[in-house]
Amino acid sequence: MAFEIDLPVRFDDVDAAGVVYYPRLLDMCHLAFEELFSARGPVPYHELFIDQKVGFPTRSVEAEFHSPVEYQGHITIRLSTYEIGLRSIRFLFEGSQNGVNCFSAKIGKVCCTRGPGNKFEVIEIPEPVRKMLVSLKSTA
Repeated sequence: MAFEIDLPVRFDDVDAAGVVYYPRLLDMCHLAFEELFSARGPVPYHELFIDQKVGFPTRSVEAEFHSPVEYQGHITIRLSTYEIGLRSIRFLFEGSQNGVNCFSAKIGKVCCTRGPGNKFEVIEIPEPVRKMLVSLKSTA
């Protein structure tokens, strides 16, 4: 089942036209990703990253913008998964405001740890994390 979160649209999110500047929408996607771990576990993302040295850097981003997100109220971000590999995952983020579909983003992430020399090393997604990610899989 997909994860949904309402995030406030703040003054510093908007540009001179009064709509959310598109890089801020991608930042909101990442906020939703981090909140997913706090809401559904197995541990909050900062604990996974700091204590277990596991992270999910972004490898690819594809976004479509359907309607402006305005400086008012909240935006609802819906997060689901649609491809889960041994070491990588693809997410679908859908943003809406007041029931209007505003954007969608497909974001690919790779599971990594820090190896010698502090370099990223690709690793398999830990099983407790994989179970949580599988629970988000879209049936569409």
